[in-house]
Amino acid sequence: MPSLVVILAYLALMAVVVLGAAGLGIGPVRGPLGLLVGLVAPGWLLLGATAGQRLGAGHAAALTVPLSLAICALSGTVLTLAGVKLTTLSLTLVVCAISLACLLLAMVRGKVVPPLAARWPPAAGPWLTPRTAMAGGLVIAIVGMGAATVRQIVSINDAARASTPFVALTGELQQATPIAGGVRVRVAFTTINSQPRAIRPRLEISVLPGTEAAPRRTLTIGPGGQASVHGTLVARCGDEVVAHLSGDGVPGRTSTLRVACAQ
Repeated sequence: MPSLVVILAYLALMAVVVLGAAGLGIGPVRGPLGLLVGLVAPGWLLLGATAGQRLGAGHAAALTVPLSLAICALSGTVLTLAGVKLTTLSLTLVVCAISLACLLLAMVRGKVVPPLAARWPPAAGPWLTPRTAMAGGLVIAIVGMGAATVRQIVSINDAARASTPFVALTGELQQATPIAGGVRVRVAFTTINSQPRAIRPRLEISVLPGTEAAPRRTLTIGPGGQASVHGTLVARCGDEVVAHLSGDGVPGRTSTLRVACAQ
């Protein structure tokens, strides 16, 4: 009967936490219950399902929170690898399911293990004991938690980079026609503005190491828009057509096109 009462009480506790994760207002008890179910119960129940009474209270208390964090981290990793969207509700359901499984196993071990304790198989060596096995499991859990954390940080960083507004400048050498003493080149430079504001940068096009330069132009580009500038310049074989974009708070951008030699 006490075992059944414990299971029913924990089921009721988990039900309240799951309802809170689903968005139902549960008042000021949400924080304490969430900490209990997320940071205390999973590790404590895992210890009860594995080490049983072979660990002292001090060791069990020291391992409870790290094991709980490892279970949460590994659960999140499994959900991500399985293609399930990682939300508070999905993570809560998985952690609660693992905790409930550990609780049931701990109840079974509480009835079955003590009478069979005398027949516990001898250790294969002085290094293989229940405590060393638990220490090894803890190391694996902590390493897994660290790997999951690093993976999440990398994913968040990649997402932040992908969504960061930017201004880009690209160039294209559209045509090169030989003329007396050089090459007449037609170029096009495109400025892309992914920022949520309009910009008015300056674009300067020049030929290096030559001296011909087109006058500066001020571009007006709306949010998420782009603008292209076409021009015809006289250059020599091997020269570079350089476009430089700057002004209006836009970081300097440069695009370079090399005038190829006719074979």
